[in-house]
Amino acid sequence: MRFTSQTTSNRVSERLFTLGDVTGVLWSPAGATGGRPLVLLGHGGGQHKKAPGLVARANRYVTTHGFAVAAIDAPAYGDRPKTEQDERFSAELRERAAAGQPIGQQIAHHNAKLAARAVPEWQATLDALQELDYIGTGRPVGYWGVSLGSAIGVPLVAAEPRITAAVFGLAGHDTLADAVARVTVPVEFLLQWDDELVPRDSALALFDAFASRDKTLHANPGRHAGVPGFELDSSERFFTRHLVEGGAHATAAPRAVAAERPSPPAAGQYRQATPTFPGFDGAQLHYDELYRGDNDDDDDGGALPLIALAGGAARDPSYLGDLAGLDTEQRLIVPHLRGVGRSPLPDPAESASHWRQAEDIEHLRAHLGLEQVPLLGHSAGTRLAISYAARFPERLAGLVLVTPPAGYLVDVPSDTEELIDRRRGEPAFDAAVTAWAAGPDANDDDAFNAWWSRVAPLGYAAWTATEQAHAAIGRTSFAANRAFFSVDPPHDLAERLGRVTAPVLIIAGAQDYSAGVAQAIALAKLFPAGEAVTIERCGHHPWVEQPTAFRHEVDQFLSTLPHRL
Repeated sequence: MRFTSQTTSNRVSERLFTLGDVTGVLWSPAGATGGRPLVLLGHGGGQHKKAPGLVARANRYVTTHGFAVAAIDAPAYGDRPKTEQDERFSAELRERAAAGQPIGQQIAHHNAKLAARAVPEWQATLDALQELDYIGTGRPVGYWGVSLGSAIGVPLVAAEPRITAAVFGLAGHDTLADAVARVTVPVEFLLQWDDELVPRDSALALFDAFASRDKTLHANPGRHAGVPGFELDSSERFFTRHLVEGGAHATAAPRAVAAERPSPPAAGQYRQATPTFPGFDGAQLHYDELYRGDNDDDDDGGALPLIALAGGAARDPSYLGDLAGLDTEQRLIVPHLRGVGRSPLPDPAESASHWRQAEDIEHLRAHLGLEQVPLLGHSAGTRLAISYAARFPERLAGLVLVTPPAGYLVDVPSDTEELIDRRRGEPAFDAAVTAWAAGPDANDDDAFNAWWSRVAPLGYAAWTATEQAHAAIGRTSFAANRAFFSVDPPHDLAERLGRVTAPVLIIAGAQDYSAGVAQAIALAKLFPAGEAVTIERCGHHPWVEQPTAFRHEVDQFLSTLPHRL
């Protein structure tokens, strides 16, 4: 195993490695010593070892539980080359999908061929990882992987006695029948009730065929890529039970295991708290700090910090990922807004309105020791960014508003209906438009997130596997969403923006069917130093859909701001 790079952010060490032809990544607590549980992550189809959902999951496992976490690129994915056969399969799959023909069986059989190559690669990777002193042999090992991750993971767990607990899902029985009967470790299995790729009967048959005495089925409404965000929490609890608290060996059927389970760790041995800061009312609020650059020790003060505000409203900020690698240049400070992630929802809930949370951002600025702060807000997060700009203009170094809904500030008619009409005819898109028009019939998190899953295609200019995977990241809090909009901004808010002297960049997506283009362009005119750009072939999430164009605009804008703030 050869490590090719190492970065540290938010007290998580990330090391890229190669092992022969295999490319992978290892996350662990920064400065870790001594052995610890290891979780192996298998990515889904169309993804890679550092897909945003995998990175968010790895960081959660490391920061909350002190686990080591590793992922490798499956053959023909990520940084690994494709063979002519791989390219031919991809082309055939695109043709079938374009013709409206089913593709689930073709994917399953292709994944089975990939698994035959990937299982020995995973075993060799596990051998190398256990030679590291901060992982070690004899420590419990878990596996998480759905879709392609299960197609590879089920035969891997069947063949590998060192893996003592596993989370699978989004896979069927046909190509895994032999391997599944040899899986005896505790299993948590995820099933999407309306999965368009995996027949429900086949998925249920796979779950039934696991030989595990301890197995749990989690069935959720929605399509293949619509796994709810709360399943991340469930997987944490699952691995805590079976990798830390000693449950795996107690409940699994007898099998050859390399070593006895170690005693439960002493309090705090595997745990690290995420950073916190005091809010305007003294509440301890959390934030993530992401940075993979190498200029921490520059004489000029290091990387520019940038506070990134997630939208939703009240969506878990993990969906922002690293903003197309922006954390290699800027130190991203990503607050968990009130009622979201690890920050509590206040009482009264009005304290979580975007107008009041501007005071929290001001406290975060002071906590970071900055005289001025640049902000980036996405979607509903732009409301909070605008509230901060209006209330604390002297503290604002620069403002990036990404696909902002601006109808509450400008008189220009929305052009969303025109944009939607141009795309009608795609079944998934048309269904999303219908669900959007009907609105959420919800009063709790589950129903609200189910509605968000139905309208997700509206958020993207295309609806490929990349967009579907991204849409599944980040659960939204219903209560925090309502609280976010509970206090109306002052009637003269638009006028106040005329007193914001900091430079402002507004990024619109040319196919943004939820926020539109016209109102975003008009919003720029409210700021004395405002400018607007439109990214083509792009919807509501530019860093996912057009990452190169997004980075070009943001990097160019941030380069004009003072380096030391």
